[in-house]
Amino acid sequence: MNKNIGIYWIRNEITNKRYIGGSTSVKETLINHKNLLKRGEHPNAPLQEEYNKCNLDDFEFKIISNCPDFLLKTMESSFIEFYKDRCYNIRKELY
Repeated sequence: MNKNIGIYWIRNEITNKRYIGGSTSVKETLINHKNLLKRGEHPNAPLQEEYNKCNLDDFEFKIISNCPDFLLKTMESSFIEFYKDRCYNIRKELY
């Protein structure tokens, strides 16, 4: 299994809310998220707003599960559904 394919979260350690995503290049995706937040350009407005109130040290950027490519969307949706009340994810429909 490719260790760079998986599910990640960006968790606010103060509120315990999290943004959950899946990627076929998860390490690079997490770096991209950090850069977007630092520049104030993250497309997820609730996450960006919380970041603006805190700082980078208040957020955990973590790979939470590796998986095969064909399970990526299903697993991402499952994690979002599990944490739905504590998520920054704003997508209304899951895969």
